Amino acid sequence: MPSYEALADQAGALVSAWYWDETTPQADGIVLSVEKAALLEQIQSRPELAELFANKLLCSILCEFNRRRHGHLPTDDLVEIYTVIGNELVDRRPPSSSGRPPRGAIDGGNALLLQLLAGLMLIDDLVTLDRAAASEAIAAELPWPLLGRIEGTAEEVLDELLHETSALALPPSGGIEFVHPAVRHHFGALYLADKDCLDQMLSRAHQPEWYAVIHLTAARLRRPEFTELMGRLADRADSEPQHTRYLDLLAVQCVKSKRSVDPALAIAIEERAARHRTPSV
Repeated sequence: MPSYEALADQAGALVSAWYWDETTPQADGIVLSVEKAALLEQIQSRPELAELFANKLLCSILCEFNRRRHGHLPTDDLVEIYTVIGNELVDRRPPSSSGRPPRGAIDGGNALLLQLLAGLMLIDDLVTLDRAAASEAIAAELPWPLLGRIEGTAEEVLDELLHETSALALPPSGGIEFVHPAVRHHFGALYLADKDCLDQMLSRAHQPEWYAVIHLTAARLRRPEFTELMGRLADRADSEPQHTRYLDLLAVQCVKSKRSVDPALAIAIEERAARHRTPSV
């Protein structure tokens, strides 16, 4: 994994290149310059943003979104940023040459299929998924009442998904991968939030590679499940001193990403995290 400094430098170069390409006689160069400077400043101070913007595809998506929002990218809301990325990649490819609309584009089926594959990969700690395993996972769910317009065998459904979406890639070594961990985390979090996966999340809560997944999933949980997750995170933090600080600070980020939290729970989580902060002089 490149250092934060290297990621920030790469991200800065890609952002500058994107804005250079956007500078035309019709564009307001001063406005673009201000937007770019503000974005670069945030990337330099936020490692999680640098990691996203250091990828050319994700950088392009987020710069376009930032432009549409007139420089108001919600950099303090990683859930929305990941959602923007996921939404852009679900059906980014044009309709097939047959002229008919993509099946997934009709009914949101692509997003549900991507959630299934990402959830399987997260739970099994996989970065690359064998095509046979992907087809088997899809076959186990067919027919899907919610995907009434998706027809055919699991292999045909998978082939159509690979043709329609830009979220997946086919590495030279074989199998299927998501184009970036952030994309896998976004769709995987949607899957985990919809299923009873608290045990799997909690068993991995101390692992840095699961930080974003738990953060994203927590934001989408219903209040009872969210409250249970916070309670069980606190229990783990109390019983495992080597992970106490990490888990308490993770819980704070989960609370910040949740739009509606019981005030008493939020105060309790913040008080736990406060124990780990260095007092200001």
